[in-house]
Formats: sequence, C-alpha cells, structure tokens
Amino acid sequence: MPNYLVVTVDDVTAQLAVVGPDDVGADPAGTASTTVAAHEGAVDPHPQYTTTAEAGAAAPVQSVAGKAGAVTLTPGDVGADPAGTASTTVAAHEGAVDPHPQYYDTARLSARRGLAGRYTATLGSGNNIQQIVDCGLGTVLAGV
Repeated sequence: MPNYLVVTVDDVTAQLAVVGPDDVGADPAGTASTTVAAHEGAVDPHPQYTTTAEAGAAAPVQSVAGKAGAVTLTPGDVGADPAGTASTTVAAHEGAVDPHPQYYDTARLSARRGLAGRYTATLGSGNNIQQIVDCGLGTVLAGV
C-alpha cells in the first residue's frame, strides 16, 4: 500500500501517493556519486576539449634558438643588441665634435668656398637646421 502525502499549494489541497524514489524523479542513493567517479576516472571525459598532451602533439616545438625545455632567450639569441647599447651609442653620437662629417655646415662651407656668410639662412627658430645654397653648383646642402 502506498504512502500518501497531503500537500496544499495556493489554497488547493491534493493527496499524492509516494511509492518510491522513481515516482518523484529522484535517482537511487549513491547513483550520482558513482556517475561522477566514473566521469572523473575517464581518460578523456570531454573529447570536445583539447588536452595538454593533444596540444603538445599538434604543435611539437622541440627547441627555440637551439635551447630546449623552459627557454629564456637573451638578446644575443635573437640577434639583438644588449640592453643599453642604443642609449650608449646615441650619447657617443651626441657628444662627438662632428657626428655628421658627410654634411656641409657653415664652417666647412666657409673654409671651402668663402661663401657661407653670404648664402646661409637659418630656418625656423630654436632649431639647428640651416639651408646652405652654393650658387656656383646650384646645390642645396643641409647641415645638422
């Protein structure tokens, strides 16, 4: 003989017969833990996701710049200059007496042609760019 349960919802009373767990949509005791344990123990419980082993097999990088394992690259490993090299080089350039010997400046032009005083105009204000025109050659020379 089934057990009966009297339930009242929204002022409506009903009598329900409860025979067993299946009658109310419940799983028998222990079913969920067995299913979860089987899932956790499966080799690949989610085949739609890539595992670490599968990703490694798909893109097998064996070495970087001749190094294997956990690699830390140095500037020399990739053909780059060591840190600070550029700032040292720029400082040396800025400190040079004549860092651009390939360009004519006022002094160099004066020494060569005696024309610099007559054909030199400073462009703008606050900059060091000069435009020097050597009319004899028809050439514009820029000195920095």
